[in-house]
Amino acid sequence: MDTLALNRSEDQKAYFSTHTLAGDTTEALLRSAQLDWEYLSSPVKYDTAQGERVNDKSVVLYRSDNLDPVATVSNRFKPVQPKELVDFYLNLSRAGHYQLDALGCVGGGSKIWGLAKGTTEFRIQGQDVVEPYLFFATGNDGSAATQVKIISRRRVCNNQLDATLGEPGRWKIVIPHSTTVDFDGITKRFSELPGIWSNFEAAANVLADQTIDDKKAFEIFYQMYVNKDDSDATIDKKTTRMMELYKYHPTQQLRSTQKTAWGVVNAVTLYEDHLYGNSKTSDASRFNSAMMGPGEKRKAQVWELVQAA
Repeated sequence: MDTLALNRSEDQKAYFSTHTLAGDTTEALLRSAQLDWEYLSSPVKYDTAQGERVNDKSVVLYRSDNLDPVATVSNRFKPVQPKELVDFYLNLSRAGHYQLDALGCVGGGSKIWGLAKGTTEFRIQGQDVVEPYLFFATGNDGSAATQVKIISRRRVCNNQLDATLGEPGRWKIVIPHSTTVDFDGITKRFSELPGIWSNFEAAANVLADQTIDDKKAFEIFYQMYVNKDDSDATIDKKTTRMMELYKYHPTQQLRSTQKTAWGVVNAVTLYEDHLYGNSKTSDASRFNSAMMGPGEKRKAQVWELVQAA
């Protein structure tokens, strides 16, 4: 499987567990998530008319368990090992502010990621529960730097949104693979939920009080999803899909999301997290896009658009 998560809910296709995992050992967690292997490297070798040669400036990263190659990278590339990821989350969990919730990999090990649930949730208009998570992901195939950030999860639909929006420089850490990750420093920085969570709560409540009519919602979805060379039929399909999610999806029927800017944001996160692509799109590809790719960027875009509405 491309994506492996602890206690994954099959009916909701959610990447969040329903059990506390903080008391488990590193070894047990690695086995549970099928991450009980490490990244090894070997210099790149190639054949020439004069025989085999070695390019010692590049290495092949491969998995220790099945010996499958992950990527060819510079010899200065520093991968994040699965054990380092688990130890990082366990140290946070022991401090009492987070509970390790999920671990996984994408693309057979090209990316590894984890989630830990924070202890401070909030409610919008008394109903809409939003929970904090600490997200860690790294592209050990060289496709993405290591990133650590606070994200939100809307309980009613498992939609995820970057809680650092508006203040990414303070609470979203991005570390290139040319440097070694300072896990102790990150642990200290995120040992308690930062002030950004309070700021995000305030911003979410403002959006839930901000009325958006159907015309404005349509304009936002059009701007986000319609390409200049789309046919009329394609435009209609895209905009109808988003308007139906916005107005009629069961998770959009709370007061906080009915004809509001918060509802527009959550229509986009609902689509990107659970419906992006087509019938052939795998859960792994959808998750990769929503959390570390184009879907993540579209979530940031809709946040900016509703702020300006």
